[in-house]
Amino acid sequence: MPFCTQCGQKVDGMKFCSNCGFAVPESASKPAHKPAPKPASKSFRPTSKPLPKFKKNVTGNGTVMPSYRGASSTTIESKHVVKKAGWTPPIKEIKSSGGSTILTGHEQWVFYNNKLKCVSTGKGIMALKNALPMDKPGFVHFRIDAENVGNTGSGIITTANIILQWKGPKSTTMSKVKNNAALQSALNNIEPNKGFIEVLGTQNLSTANVFDRWRPGSGSKVIQDD
Repeated sequence: MPFCTQCGQKVDGMKFCSNCGFAVPESASKPAHKPAPKPASKSFRPTSKPLPKFKKNVTGNGTVMPSYRGASSTTIESKHVVKKAGWTPPIKEIKSSGGSTILTGHEQWVFYNNKLKCVSTGKGIMALKNALPMDKPGFVHFRIDAENVGNTGSGIITTANIILQWKGPKSTTMSKVKNNAALQSALNNIEPNKGFIEVLGTQNLSTANVFDRWRPGSGSKVIQDD
C-alpha cells in the first residue's frame, strides 16, 4: 500500500497528498497489479476416449433389432426345428388320363381317402389288405380280370374296375357318414368303374369274394368279417 514520502499519509491512487500537498510519485499512485494466473498445463487437461462401438444385432431378414435399457443390441434366440425321423417317398399314381386313374393289370389298385385324394397304390390283394387303414374309411379302385363272366364262355376274359367302399372297423361314426356322402362323387370321378361293393373288414377280403359280390345276380354287395 503506497504512503506519502513527506508525511506518511496514505496516498493510494492519488497524485497529491491530501495532508501536505506533496506530489506523489507515479509508481506510488498506481494500484498494484496482481499477476495473471498461469494457464493450466496441457498435460493436466482431462481427456475423454470415445465409447467402443458395438455391432447391432441383425435379424435374418436384415432388419436391426431395437436396444433397451442402454444395451447396444437385443439377442433373439432362434427356434430349433426338430425334423421327424425317417422319410416317406411321395406317392406315385399308376397312370392318369384326364383326372382318372387307369389300371393296367389284374389286382392293381389305388386307395383314396374320403376327399378322393390318392393315398397309396399297389398290386395284389395282400398288399391292399396291408395298406387299408383300420381307423379310416375311403375308396379303392380295384381291377379284376375274370373268365366266363355271365356264362360268356371259357377263355373269355372280362376286365372290370370296381369301387370298393372301404369302412375300417375302427373308423368313427362321423367318418363313415362322410364316406357315404362321398360315394356318389367317387363313382362319378374315379373312372372307369363298373359299380361298387362295400367292404367292412379285411378278414374275408379276397379277389374271389370281390368278384362274387360284384358279378351279375349276386345277392349281397358287402364283404365283412365273420
